[in-house]
Amino acid sequence: MSKTLADAQVDMLELLGSLGPNDNPYAAIAEYLRSQVFPTVPYSAHCQLYLLAAALGVAAVLILASLFIRWRKGVFWVVRMQQQPRVVRPHWSISWSLIAAVMLVLFEVFIAYARGFFARSANERFGFWFLVVWGVAWWGGQTAAWSLGVSYLLHQHATGYEVGFLAGLSNVFGLAVPVAYFGALLPLVIIGGSAYSGMIGAYRDADELLAQASVRWTPGQRVNILSLAPAMPILETLVDNYEVFQRYFRIVFILYCATAVALVICLVTIASIYLTSLRRVLTSTRRDLSTSQGSSSFVRRPQQEQVSRTLQSLLVTIVAFTFLGTVFASVAIVAALSPRALASSPLRAQILILLPLYAFAVFGLPCAVILVLRARDANAAEEASANSGGSGSQHRSRTFGAGPFGGGSASKSGRGRQSAGTAPESGVDVISAGQQFSIQLAHLDSNEPFPPPAFSSVAGSGDGDGVAAPDTLDGVKVAVDVDVVVDEDDDLDEKFELRRTVTRGGSV
Repeated sequence: MSKTLADAQVDMLELLGSLGPNDNPYAAIAEYLRSQVFPTVPYSAHCQLYLLAAALGVAAVLILASLFIRWRKGVFWVVRMQQQPRVVRPHWSISWSLIAAVMLVLFEVFIAYARGFFARSANERFGFWFLVVWGVAWWGGQTAAWSLGVSYLLHQHATGYEVGFLAGLSNVFGLAVPVAYFGALLPLVIIGGSAYSGMIGAYRDADELLAQASVRWTPGQRVNILSLAPAMPILETLVDNYEVFQRYFRIVFILYCATAVALVICLVTIASIYLTSLRRVLTSTRRDLSTSQGSSSFVRRPQQEQVSRTLQSLLVTIVAFTFLGTVFASVAIVAALSPRALASSPLRAQILILLPLYAFAVFGLPCAVILVLRARDANAAEEASANSGGSGSQHRSRTFGAGPFGGGSASKSGRGRQSAGTAPESGVDVISAGQQFSIQLAHLDSNEPFPPPAFSSVAGSGDGDGVAAPDTLDGVKVAVDVDVVVDEDDDLDEKFELRRTVTRGGSV
């Protein structure tokens, strides 16, 4: 669309001057207006929309299936209030996958409007949907980042760090930021969408007048400029509304670009810090246990695999969200730099509409499959863990996750605390790291005292008083403290502590 009404009038006069005597001028002007409002895209673009609708539909069905499986198991909840620390705790999977399911349904509606747009069919609601649907996608990513942040916060709390300030930041980020975001976005979307709706209404009126004049025109008849006078106010309204739409289109996508970059930086930073922390703790603990016992068999292999799977999940989270954020930020930059390209450039119109949908399809399908597998394996993990308990202890297993892709299964043993000096039957369960649990693996050198809050006593030499004899100070004390914050339908925090004293060349 031309920038001003005068430019549009000049374009139409030039068009009329280039027509032959047998060319219908009213049909030519109608086609000119249509080309200013809608792009001319190849047939392959329509086929790609159908393909994307199918892929995103499959992802939506899989996500809904995972939610249904969890509901049938009786572990369906979205957020809870964690008391220690006092923080709003979203479910690592359900919280953001609910938003993802809504987002995919909205994508299906948007694709239906996009098919009409590519077919050059006027629809007043297309502008509103094009502006608002990406905001829901941002909300889903923000919820995933919030979930991951709470996971890291609980991990830090379990390792003895003070997280009161971080808990407050988490609550603000999870609850207040989306309200502020949509409070800023929705007015812009409403104004821009209303302008697009007004433009389409004016276009329909002008197209109807031109269609009537085209029917009355006969070959060889010269066009009367005065006959176009009734269409000039309509054309002015069309141009003015289109200018308003383009202005707010640019503002909205500048906001999308800035918030997408900020969200990706935030999420990748949290995931990287969390990943580094877990790797450092696990590496140090394995090395210390191997040194003290001569092998790393102290940590049982299934738990090692669970932790490894969680670390891989964090890596996938970093890569996936970096890819998705980069693609969407690039599209937002293109949209903000050239709002007119949505209608004037067929190639850019396809980039603005198809490329983000492709990114979400590539991201969403594997993620949806993983969610279904996590939900399906939860019962199997519980059954496997039910028979693995020690003497008098009942074991249950939960499926936990770190980041939007989830983690492994975690076992929790019994209720209450195991007494000092009483070792489990086969080592310590190292629980896979995720949002609903934390790992604290502490190795203390022979010359370092145990922190009083976590280690109240050290196993003695069998005298039952819980105090080590003075002649055993040359021993190496290895302490493993695993904190589990239960995530599904139980808010109980359980600690399993094992204290062993291994003597270097001496007797205990």
